[in-house]
Amino acid sequence: MITLGLREKDGRYTNAGVLFADKNDYRGIDLVKFGDNINVMLDRTQVEKVSILKLYQDALQKYRQYYLNEVIDGAYRRKNEQIPENAFREAIANAIVHRTWDVNAQIKVAMFAD
Repeated sequence: MITLGLREKDGRYTNAGVLFADKNDYRGIDLVKFGDNINVMLDRTQVEKVSILKLYQDALQKYRQYYLNEVIDGAYRRKNEQIPENAFREAIANAIVHRTWDVNAQIKVAMFAD
């Protein structure tokens, strides 16, 4: 872990080490699925104090729950992406990587039907 820059020689985690730790003090991400308008919240998930890898995976799970479905077309079943998964993954990765970690705030993701 020292070689990877995740831990100091005295045993303390580096900032990067804390971000990858299973438990930390960071606020994380707030994912909200809205209904017809912003006054109707159908689902809300707040992922906090966990590894940035878990933040990323949980955000993708919510994407798949709400924006990825299957359509039966005759004898075939095909996946239908309402929003391209690559675009969603890139947006979440950028939000995690480029956020200011010394500000005690969550990444906010608002999901709408359209």
